[in-house]
Amino acid sequence: MKKLLLQVFLVLLILLNGSALGAGSGSGVTLSGASLRAVGPDLFDAGAGVFTSGTYGWVAQGTNLIANDANTLKITYVDHSAGANLTLRDSTDLSADLVSGTLYKIKFDAKVGAGDSVNVTYRQGAPPFNVLGRATVTNTEFQTFSLYGVANAIYGAFRQEGMDSGEIIWLDNITIQTFD
Repeated sequence: MKKLLLQVFLVLLILLNGSALGAGSGSGVTLSGASLRAVGPDLFDAGAGVFTSGTYGWVAQGTNLIANDANTLKITYVDHSAGANLTLRDSTDLSADLVSGTLYKIKFDAKVGAGDSVNVTYRQGAPPFNVLGRATVTNTEFQTFSLYGVANAIYGAFRQEGMDSGEIIWLDNITIQTFD
């Protein structure tokens, strides 16, 4: 019952905050005093969230560039504002599909080039494809961010928004877990 009430509370916060809930730089919502704890294991396949080799299941949008840069994912804007996309499901870099109706936390480290500002989002996997969590990255040193959202399908999307000419973002230490 406690888990259900917490999920209902978070869904209401998400809806009241324009469908986005995040924590970190640029966040519009702070969950002060809320008691959320991860209960599930990290769903990322071994090495996929820390980029031990390659770029795993990430797909560059348009002709943007993705590369493994010293065991981080480097995304460089060329012509598409969405940067790169990772479909969150078992067939890409997760050990299991998402469960519709379940609350997830995506935690990651990110940094951008000097003067850059890039949004990182967790989106629904099925229509209406709403943004569940959003963080704005403006730091040139790695900073930790967390995005929260309730899945509406067996998959979701982790991607960028608003990339523009010359912008670069690096991602590392990505985890996804369920909550109670």
